[in-house]
Amino acid sequence: MSQRPRRRMLLAAGLLLAGLTPLTGASAATEDAGQASRVAAAATSAAPIHTPAPAPGSLVFATATPVGAWVAPGAAIRSAVLLVDDVPVLTTTTATDPALGTHVSAEVDLSPGDHVARLRVEREDASSDERTWAFTATDHTVGRLAGATRIETAVEVSRATFPVDRSATTVTLARADDFADALAAAPLAVQYGGPLLLAYPDDLPAATIDELQRVLPVGSNVNLVGGPAALGTDLEDRLHDLGYPAQRIGGDDRFWTAAMVAEVTDTGDHAFVVNGYRFADALAASTVAARDGNWILLTDRDRLPEATRGMIDGVDRITIVGGEAAVGAQVEEALQRPGRTVRRIAGDDRYATAAAVREAFFPADPDGIGIASGADYPDALTGALHAAAGGHPLLLTPPDRLAAATDAVVRADAPRSMSVYGGTAAISDHTARSAVVAAANGHGAPRLAGATPAPGSVRPFLDDVAVVFDPTPASVAAYAEVDGVEVVSTLTASGEAAVVALPTFEPEVEARHDVRLVLMATAAGGAVGHAEVRFTVLVPDPLFATTGGVEVFLPSREVELIGFHQSNHDGAQQLDARETATRMLTMDSRYRGTGLRSAADIVASPDEPVLSPVTGTVLRAGSYVLYCDHTDHYLVIAPDAQPSWEVKLLHFHDLAVTRGDRVVGGQTRVGSAPRTLPFTSQVDRYSSERDWPHVHVEVVDPNVPDRPGRGC
Repeated sequence: MSQRPRRRMLLAAGLLLAGLTPLTGASAATEDAGQASRVAAAATSAAPIHTPAPAPGSLVFATATPVGAWVAPGAAIRSAVLLVDDVPVLTTTTATDPALGTHVSAEVDLSPGDHVARLRVEREDASSDERTWAFTATDHTVGRLAGATRIETAVEVSRATFPVDRSATTVTLARADDFADALAAAPLAVQYGGPLLLAYPDDLPAATIDELQRVLPVGSNVNLVGGPAALGTDLEDRLHDLGYPAQRIGGDDRFWTAAMVAEVTDTGDHAFVVNGYRFADALAASTVAARDGNWILLTDRDRLPEATRGMIDGVDRITIVGGEAAVGAQVEEALQRPGRTVRRIAGDDRYATAAAVREAFFPADPDGIGIASGADYPDALTGALHAAAGGHPLLLTPPDRLAAATDAVVRADAPRSMSVYGGTAAISDHTARSAVVAAANGHGAPRLAGATPAPGSVRPFLDDVAVVFDPTPASVAAYAEVDGVEVVSTLTASGEAAVVALPTFEPEVEARHDVRLVLMATAAGGAVGHAEVRFTVLVPDPLFATTGGVEVFLPSREVELIGFHQSNHDGAQQLDARETATRMLTMDSRYRGTGLRSAADIVASPDEPVLSPVTGTVLRAGSYVLYCDHTDHYLVIAPDAQPSWEVKLLHFHDLAVTRGDRVVGGQTRVGSAPRTLPFTSQVDRYSSERDWPHVHVEVVDPNVPDRPGRGC
C-alpha cells in the first residue's frame, strides 16, 4: 500500500500596514455547512458562539438578510435572544450539526448604515454565552443582465431596454462570432430605435427570433450589419419569411462597413476613430457615440483606410480612442486639417482608456454605470445600448477582478446602481460585488490594492497571503473562514508588517477547500474600506505516475506543471501518468529513441524543499557537472517496489541525504530547493510560472545497456 503524505496548510495574511488594530470577525453560514466543513470544523473557533452572519466588518446589501450565528455543541439551549441594533428579533433554528452545533438566525430588513448584532444564549446547565459583532449595509446595488450565451445575453439586454412588446421601430442584427462589423453598430441601433441582437453567418438563433418577434412589429425593418460573408443570404431570406424586410449595411471589409453604417447614421460634427482590429477601444466609445449620435470609424494602426478618409471630410471634431500602440502617430497626422480638432483619449490599458472616455464625456457623478468584460466583446457590444439609454458610461474590467481604473471611477462616483452585462464567465460574482464595495466605500476609504497570491487563484496550499491597502490605513480588522466556518485567527503587527494567522490543519488529498478573508480598513480620517479575498485550496495527489509497480510522487509541495519527455537513458521506463490536480502534458519528441514519457520535468516553487520522489533506499548521492559546465546535485534511489531499478532525481540545491538513508516518497526532504538553470529548458516554454525552476525525475532499469555519454 502506498504511503500518502498529509499536507500541512497554514494560512497567514501579511498586511503591509502601520498602526493595526485586531478585531475578530465571521461570515454568513451556509445551509450545508455541516457537510462541507469537516476539515474546517477541526479548526473552528473555540468560542461557544461562532461563524456569525453577516461577517463582522463586512459589507452587505440593505435588504432582507439572515442575521445569526452557530452555537457550539454543549448543553441543550434553553433560550436564545438575538438583538439587532438593540431591537430583539424573532429567531429560528435552521440547522444542527454534530461538529458545529446549532444555527440560530433571523431574517432582518436592514437599512443602509452600520449595524450591531448581539446573540445571547442560555443553556439547560445554567451557563450562558454572548457574542456581539458589527457590520455595514449599503443601498448601492448591482444588477446583472445575462443569458446562458452571448445570444441570450443580447436578448436580456433588449428586454431591459425595450420592456414593452412591439416598442421598437427597427432591430439591428450583427454577427455574434466576430466583432469587426459590429463595432460601429451601437449608434445605428439607437438612431433607428431598436435593440442590437446577434446571429451567426448562416444561423438565426431561436432566441433571437423570439425576441425579434416580441419587440418588433411584423413588417418593420431589420438592419443587417456586414456583407453576406458576415450574415448570409439564407439568413436574409429567413427574415423575409418571418415578415421582416432586411436592409443590408455592409462593405468589402470592416473599414467600409463602418463607413457605410456611418453614412446612414445622422451625426453632428464628431466622430470617434479606433483601431479596427481591437474591440476594446471601440467598446469604450460606443456608449458615447450611441448616446450622442456620433460615428465610430475604424483604422489600421499606421494607415488611415480610404473608406475612413472619405467619411471624415466633413467632420470638424475627431476623437481618437486608444494609445499610439492602437492608433499610430501617422494616422493622427493624417486626420489633421485646418479648422479640425483632433483629440486623443487613452489610458495605460483598455480599462484605463474606458475610464478616460467616461471622464471626458460623462458627468462626474452619474446615477448609474454599466460594466462589461474587457476580455471579450459581445456582452459589451449589446450592453452599450442599455447604458446609452440610461445616459450612463460603460466601463470595462477583467472577468475575475475589478480593474484598478474601473475601481477608481466607481469609488469616486459612488453610483447608486450599476449594471453588469454578461454571465459569471464574463464577469464573476466576486468582481460584481467588488464594484458594490467600491461604490459603498467611496473616495478616501482604504482600497485593497493587491494581494499575493492573486485573489481567486487555486493553490495546492497557502502559506502567506500578502495584502496591500491604498492609502495606508490607521487600523485593520481581519476575519478568516475555511469552507464557510470561522477559524481562530490572530492579527499581530510589527512595525509596518502584520500577519493574520490561522490554525494549522491537514486537508485531505484531492480535497477542495474555500478560504475567505474579510478585511475592514479604517483611514486616519475615519473613512472605512471593506474588502474580501478568496482563494481555493485544491491539494494535488502527490502520486503522479507509476511504472512497474513503482509509485512516483511529486518532489515538491507546490508544483505548477508536470512535463513528460524523452529520457537520454535507453533503460528509462515509460511513466504511466495518474490523474492529479496538477497540470500535466507530454512534450514534443527530443528524437532520443526512448518513450515520450520516460522522464518528467516538474516545475516547482523555488521556495519549497525538494522531496524524495519514491520510497526506498539511497544508492548514490552527490554532485556532477551538467552539460560539462554547470554544477548540479543528483540522487539515485533503489525503490522498494523494484530494488534492482534506479530512480534518479536532478537539479536541486543542498543535498540532505546520503548513501544508505531511507526515504519516503513525497515526504522525506532531500534538498533545500529546486535549482534554477542558466538556460531555457523545453518545459519552460509551457510553464506559466516563468521564474520557477524544474526538477528532473526518471525511473531506469540499469541492466539495459545505455548509449555512450558525453564524457562529463
